[in-house]
Amino acid sequence: TLSKPVNFAHAHFHGNTSFNDSQFHAPVLFTHAHFTGLTSLQRVQFHHTARFTEAEFTALAVFNESQFDRDAFFDEVCFTGSSWFRAVTFDADADFTSAQFWDTAHFQDSDFASYATFSQAQFTSTARIEKCTFRDGVDLCEVFFGGPISFNKSEFIDSVCFDDAFFTTSPLFRSAMFNEVQFHRTHFHCPVMFGPFQFSTTTDFSDAVFCSGFGLHADQGSNMELTLDGTCFS
Repeated sequence: TLSKPVNFAHAHFHGNTSFNDSQFHAPVLFTHAHFTGLTSLQRVQFHHTARFTEAEFTALAVFNESQFDRDAFFDEVCFTGSSWFRAVTFDADADFTSAQFWDTAHFQDSDFASYATFSQAQFTSTARIEKCTFRDGVDLCEVFFGGPISFNKSEFIDSVCFDDAFFTTSPLFRSAMFNEVQFHRTHFHCPVMFGPFQFSTTTDFSDAVFCSGFGLHADQGSNMELTLDGTCFS
């Protein structure tokens, strides 16, 4: 248990690294840190701000069952190996702006209580954002999905923005639940199917581009408002 600020900025961790079951009661900095082996931060409790800005993980990185009580910064972080965020609790803002995921990214059974942003992130391989609960707004603008992507059984209670996102493979939305969602100028270079009962209010596909098949299930409910202004179906 650490009660004073901890600064690992620009640190190099060679070989396997474990912070399992640690508690940080003050701000902790991992900015520009390099992890060259398996990195495990499982069941870690971050009671203050945690900043991993521009950190680099070259092997497996595991954050399973960790808890972030304050803002968590993963902006511009690079995961060369697989990354795991299973059953993670984000009680404050979660910032993954411009993060790079070169191998499989797992966000499963996690809870985002506050605002979450993945703006301009790159998922080069498989991304699994499954069984997650997003209680506040979610920013997925300009995100590049270069591999299989699944939002199965996730719930988005507040607004979601996919503006200018790019999908190369068919996204999976089975049993996912959306409230207000925007797909402005989103590019789908793959077949896509929505429904049933995924959208409860406003769904805006204005100026989106569908380069392959598009399907919308008839059973969406009477409260759904669909906008297709300027949408391109090629």
